[in-house]
Amino acid sequence: MPQTKHAHQTEPKSGRNTMNRWIRCKTSALALALAVVGWAANTAQATNPATLNIDVTIGGSVSVVVNGGASSTTYVTWTPSGRELVATSTVDVQNNSGGLSEQWELKTNAATTDLADQGSPDTWGLVVSTEPADVGADKFALQAVFVSSAAAADACTAAVGNPDGYWKGATSSLSRVTASDLVYGTGASNNQFAFASDATGTPYPDNKGAQKMFNFNATTGAGHRGLCWKVIGPTTVSGNNSQQIVLTITAL
Repeated sequence: MPQTKHAHQTEPKSGRNTMNRWIRCKTSALALALAVVGWAANTAQATNPATLNIDVTIGGSVSVVVNGGASSTTYVTWTPSGRELVATSTVDVQNNSGGLSEQWELKTNAATTDLADQGSPDTWGLVVSTEPADVGADKFALQAVFVSSAAAADACTAAVGNPDGYWKGATSSLSRVTASDLVYGTGASNNQFAFASDATGTPYPDNKGAQKMFNFNATTGAGHRGLCWKVIGPTTVSGNNSQQIVLTITAL
């Protein structure tokens, strides 16, 4: 009779060894697969070419001077019969940044500064106009226009380029200085504050499209312009203290 295998009997050792070898083989194969995956994950992706980025920070800052300094003062006298006051010589405005191109913004204050020199206080309020009839008691209007750096010193009043045509002509509105910043050289014809009829050279910014002035160059004439100004004073004044009108030119 065939012998019955009892529950407490175990498999022969040869069977267990075979099973163990199979498990070890499977484990080794899995470990190898994981190792290959780990190697692939840790290997950098091939690149060609490689690049080096060099970011250059611009040093320095924009800067502008008038007549060689941060501030310049000219003196004129108002009388009831002499209300229209025009610069007797051009003011040299220069980009002295040392290498940066810049825009110039022009503006004035909404009121004059009372210099308190005569004991009779007063201030004048700004009127944006080119017409004397618009400027009444204790009021003033200010105009400014750039001319070529090659223009004569008396270009603001002389016949060179006929500046009076700009002060009162068809384009005179572009010479009006307001209490808000206006950029030199803007507008469809780039003639904001630029006297288009100046025959001595360009009155426009060096880079017309960007309305920017290059750094000053004495050889080429770049980086500076002559500035003319005109003040229309009040019809009458309430006090006799001297008044200061500030024309601010800001480099951007």
